[in-house]
Amino acid sequence: MKKNLFLLLLLLIPARIFWASWQYDVTYYSDAFEGGWTALGDVFRQDGFSSAVCEIPLGSLIGLSLMGENITLKVNDRPNCARHPDLIDVTKQVFLLFAPISRGKIPGGEITTLGILPEWYEKKTLDEATFSSLGILLDENIPNTFRADETLRFRGKVTNQAKFITVLLSGPENRHISFTDTIEADGTFSLILPWQPEPGKYSLALTTDQAGKISVPIWILDEEILDTLPIPAVGQKDSFPTFSLLSELLPLTRIAFGDDFYVLSIRQWETEIRSSGVGEVLLDVNSLTSGTASVSLVGYTHSTPFSLDVSGKYTLFEGKTITLVPQYPKLLPAGARIIATRSSGILRFTSPDTPRIEGDVYVTFPSGTIRRYSLPTEYVDSDGLIIPWKSVVFSFPIEGDGVYLVEISDTTGKAWMNTPLITGRDIYPVLPSPYYGVLPKKETSMENVRANQLALINTFRTTYHLSTLVEDSTLTRIAQEKADDMLANNYIWHTNSLGKTIGQTWESLTSTLIGENVAGGNQGDTILFEGLKLSGSHRYNLLSPEWKKVGIGYAIHDGNVYLVQIFGN
Repeated sequence: MKKNLFLLLLLLIPARIFWASWQYDVTYYSDAFEGGWTALGDVFRQDGFSSAVCEIPLGSLIGLSLMGENITLKVNDRPNCARHPDLIDVTKQVFLLFAPISRGKIPGGEITTLGILPEWYEKKTLDEATFSSLGILLDENIPNTFRADETLRFRGKVTNQAKFITVLLSGPENRHISFTDTIEADGTFSLILPWQPEPGKYSLALTTDQAGKISVPIWILDEEILDTLPIPAVGQKDSFPTFSLLSELLPLTRIAFGDDFYVLSIRQWETEIRSSGVGEVLLDVNSLTSGTASVSLVGYTHSTPFSLDVSGKYTLFEGKTITLVPQYPKLLPAGARIIATRSSGILRFTSPDTPRIEGDVYVTFPSGTIRRYSLPTEYVDSDGLIIPWKSVVFSFPIEGDGVYLVEISDTTGKAWMNTPLITGRDIYPVLPSPYYGVLPKKETSMENVRANQLALINTFRTTYHLSTLVEDSTLTRIAQEKADDMLANNYIWHTNSLGKTIGQTWESLTSTLIGENVAGGNQGDTILFEGLKLSGSHRYNLLSPEWKKVGIGYAIHDGNVYLVQIFGN
């Protein structure tokens, strides 16, 4: 599927339309005009979408109807109006859409005026060979026009030994943007500019570490300019592509839509996001939240891969209600499957060849509550571990539409399986992962970490109407000893360096010491807390209603962080 974006049709408002009172003869330019100047000052190209016609203002956008087909063109030139007032000259590319070149002239063309274009705008694609003398070949159909809020992406392949490629944009009011990226081992590159330039005409240059640079013009258009480019709706389409929101790319979401142009609107309360394009378009949903939203989707067919030439409009749905949920991380062992029926979630997997998987399944329901289920005795041994090479089938109740997080841990307390199960129609995992936007700072102060963790725990519990916890000095001492032991022996699990659990180490406190969460890595303690929230067994501890107190342990060395939470009643 092509992913090139052309967002020139977004939110188009039809201007005043009138029909010409006579018909035109349609002919085409001679090749002798290739590269010459038009009456408007554009460089003429046979592969463009321009025309020469009398009386209509230069710079106008017109619709040409001929032989049952419609095409949209720019008027940037004049024929000999004294001799041929009813003639319209078009490029060979346009003429071939209606008839072979040998036809010469086609009578019966009708023109609709659609509005005035900026005088500097010329619609076309960038030639794949534009930068070939530098050893750079562009992908086909990369546009020369982008919306101001569109992702600027340039893709292709280098034919020399270059390792780096740079894109340079020089625009109005001395604006300059540059971005360098590494070329892949197979010679391909995909440059995505991390900034959005202001609207205007720019000079685009590509260069590598092996050659000089070549520049070509491109345009960035904003809403004010787009309003001068109206496209009338013509006809309907009976069938349409499947609408799907995919989630491979964080924090943005890709919309797969085939080769038709579309306009998409998602509205949630007072927030509205609009996007449009051909193929796959990046849609930023960071301003939306979990919950319902209204979505509208309109499609347009067009006669060429990259053009304003619309041959049909079709509304897929208007004001449809969908539910947006985060893109939760997924950990599903090889061969494992999880499906949903109307009343049950069904989990199937084969246990590993060693007895290291706990026999408890933690399910987080869409409401946020967690339930712990013990697998049937036929699957577990006397220590509560799943018997090796067992084909396990487990089901849990489905109590409404939404996302169910299913987790099974190993003997160290780490998740062996932690996967989301989405039930119900029109639920889309398009929101950013809970990790997105969390500050990665690794705090060095134990006091700051303890205060931060206590606040995070209590805020989380308050969300589910649970009592807040107070920090206990004894639990904090136990938690800190565990954190120091993890740092000294470089491990992150529930048994310490002597092979004992917290309960075994502090036998005198086993009647009250009944909960432990541990986490670690090269991220800050706030991100680690987000991970604990997404783990069923750890979330079970965080939201247990029986807790009254908590202790926090923390250690950091050489960028590695060790975090311990001990809960008691």
